Amino acid sequence: MLDPFFLLAKAVYPETPAGVRDRLRLDNLTVVADGALPVLRVDKPGDVDQRIFATYRPNGADRTVDLQFGFPAEALRDYTTYSSLSTDNNFYYSGFVQHEMGHARYLVDTHRLNVHHDFIGQRIEIREGGSLVAGSRYMPGTPISGSGGSGMRVHRANYRGLMDNEWVLMDRYAACAWNQIAGRRATRGNYNSPDNYGVYLLDLPLENRLTLRDGSGAALAGASVRVFQTGPSGRIYDNTPDLELVADAFGQVLLGTNPFSPDGRIGMDLSNAGLARLTNPESVSRVNTNEHQRQKKPLNALQSGRTRGEAALR
Repeated sequence: MLDPFFLLAKAVYPETPAGVRDRLRLDNLTVVADGALPVLRVDKPGDVDQRIFATYRPNGADRTVDLQFGFPAEALRDYTTYSSLSTDNNFYYSGFVQHEMGHARYLVDTHRLNVHHDFIGQRIEIREGGSLVAGSRYMPGTPISGSGGSGMRVHRANYRGLMDNEWVLMDRYAACAWNQIAGRRATRGNYNSPDNYGVYLLDLPLENRLTLRDGSGAALAGASVRVFQTGPSGRIYDNTPDLELVADAFGQVLLGTNPFSPDGRIGMDLSNAGLARLTNPESVSRVNTNEHQRQKKPLNALQSGRTRGEAALR
């Protein structure tokens, strides 16, 4: 079987020059009777799929290991291809298991940083001149379809890898998050998901500074910035701005510690994120589509700046 954790050592980025510092090994393999999983069931808020107990939390009483995963008898049908060396072959490399073990360590799904319109329950009701900005020159998008139906993706997270859907590499965002607890034993649960799931989401700078520039690079002094946050559902961006700011002489506005949520909290499913829209009647002719796109700042952009010791977004 392909070593599933080579991706930890190879996760070399500016913030993680030695990769993810942890290394994992198989410490214990316990065989139980068919149908015996979970040995001790652990219930979590929001549980809807009964199958997760046997796989994600096979034994809530086991504190001898830092990560655990269960393989119920009915799952054997997914491991019956013995000759293929493709990373899509679960018997050779079960990327799904690696992904779920990332959750057990405390990593969240980075694909939830994506922003959609009319897809998987997300909708952007922000309007410009009476028309929806989603899909316009102010917020270009691309068609998307899947189990959630069809709609439009207006922002895709920059980091794709283990916690997205490319399971043969560790993305930069997840590598930085993992290293925050590298070398530490699991203390809040060793299954998917532990009680410290995604706590790093609130590791934000004390202040975030957004710099607005036109296509030539000139600062947009006096630009009006509106920040739109999702409501309680974490899915709908209505047309009422939650923050209204005016850029200073350097084209900068201060967004505070957390511009994504009115109460300072961030959903562990990453459902609530902020959208900023630029409006400046005197310079709008100089603001091209790319400049408007740059105003969509996801959570990971702020955190990446903090990791590098920066306080500004440009």
